[in-house]
Amino acid sequence: MLVGAGIRGLQYVDHASSCDPDFKPVAVAEPDDQRRNDFADRFGIPPERRFQTWQEAASHERMADCVINATRDHLHHASAVALLQHGYDMLLEKPIAPCREETLEIADTARGHGCKVMICHVLRYTPFYSKVKEILESGRLGRIMEIRMAENVSWHHFATGFVRGRFRNIKEGAPFILAKCCHDTDLMAWFMSGNPPRRVSSFGSLTYFRPENAPEGAADNCYDCPHLETCPFSAERIYVKGKIWRFRALTDFTGTSDEEAREALRRGPYSRCVWRCDNDVVDKQTLSVEFADGAIGTMNTSGVAARPDREIAVYGTKGELRGSLEDGKLIVREIEGPGGKYLEELIDPKGGSGHELDGHGGGDSRLVADFIDVLRGKGTNRTCIEDSIYGHLIGYAAEDSRAKREWITVDCLPT
Repeated sequence: MLVGAGIRGLQYVDHASSCDPDFKPVAVAEPDDQRRNDFADRFGIPPERRFQTWQEAASHERMADCVINATRDHLHHASAVALLQHGYDMLLEKPIAPCREETLEIADTARGHGCKVMICHVLRYTPFYSKVKEILESGRLGRIMEIRMAENVSWHHFATGFVRGRFRNIKEGAPFILAKCCHDTDLMAWFMSGNPPRRVSSFGSLTYFRPENAPEGAADNCYDCPHLETCPFSAERIYVKGKIWRFRALTDFTGTSDEEAREALRRGPYSRCVWRCDNDVVDKQTLSVEFADGAIGTMNTSGVAARPDREIAVYGTKGELRGSLEDGKLIVREIEGPGGKYLEELIDPKGGSGHELDGHGGGDSRLVADFIDVLRGKGTNRTCIEDSIYGHLIGYAAEDSRAKREWITVDCLPT
C-alpha cells in the first residue's frame, strides 16, 4: 500500500515494480483526487481501496504485506504508529519524525508489533558512500579522529523547496537540519557505528531570504514585479525559461505551453517573491559533534551554493580520505613513513559504470531492492530504524543547540 502519492512515493513504487514484478500496489491513500485516481487507475486498484486520508486506510484491517509511507514530514509519526499497529512492515520516508519523542515512539511501536521499518536514507546505498564505509571499516585510515561534511544546496533548489515550497516553515514540516540534512547526519553516525554521539553544538539563522533584502520596488509576486526578467529567483527564469524544478512548482500543471505554465505559476505559491514569503527555516547552519571516544564530526550546509554538492573529508591516525559526491571520486592518502611521504589512490566508486547513477546517485533503486529482499527475509536491512535513529538524534540536538545557544548532551540509546 502506498500512503502519500507524491513525487517520492511514486518513485519508490516505480523502482519496486521494476525490481520485482510481484510487487503490486493494492491500496493507496492520497488527499489529492487526481494523484490518487491516476495512481489507482494505473495499478488497477478498486474504488474501495482508494483512500483520501491515511486515517481511512488505517481504519481498515490489514490489506497488504507492507506500506510505503511517503506522507508529509509532520504526518510521519501518527500515520506510522497507526499502520504499524496493524502489523505492516514499512518503508518510511525521511526524516523519521520532526522530534525525538515521536521518532522513538515509532521505533517502539515497530518493535512491539514485530514490524520491519526501513528509513529512506538512500545515500547509504550509493556506490560513493558505500565505498567510504568500506574504506573506513577496512582500517586503512586507522582510528578515525575527525569527519568533516558539507551539503551545498543550490540557490534555486533552496528557493523552491525551503523558501516558496512545502519545507519552508518548521510548523508545517521539520527544521532544515532534519528536512534536508538528516541524510548527512545519518551518514556521519553510520560511519561512526559503535561510537555514539555524546555532545552537539550548532548555530545557524535565516539572514538572506528576508523582506529587508528584497530589491527596491520588488512586488509580492514575480509576475507583478519590475525585476521579473533580471532577478535570479524569478519564477519566469527558473520554472518557465530554465525549466528547473518545474515538476515541483507545477504539480497540478496539465498544459504544455509556457504561457499555460505562467498561468499556473500565477495561481500557485511558486511565483511569490523569495524575500516576502512566510519561510522561517535557516538558510545556513553548522554543527559539531563529539563522539564517545573523543572523535569530532562537523557538518556545514548552505542554501545559496552555485553548484550543488556533498563533500566529505575523514582524518585518521594512518591516513585521510576526501571526496565529492558530485564529482563521484574519492582520494585516499595513507601515511607511508619518514619525510612526510604518503601514498595516494584515486578511487572511482562506480567502477567506471555510469549506469549506476540513477536517483540520488544510485541509492533509490538499491534501497528499494533491499527493502523487498528484507520483506523476503534476506536483505541487508542497511537502514533499519534502530540504526537510523542516531543521525536523527544528532539533528534534534543540533536544532536544540541552535535555539538555546548551548552545548546539548545527546541522550543516546543503549549500544
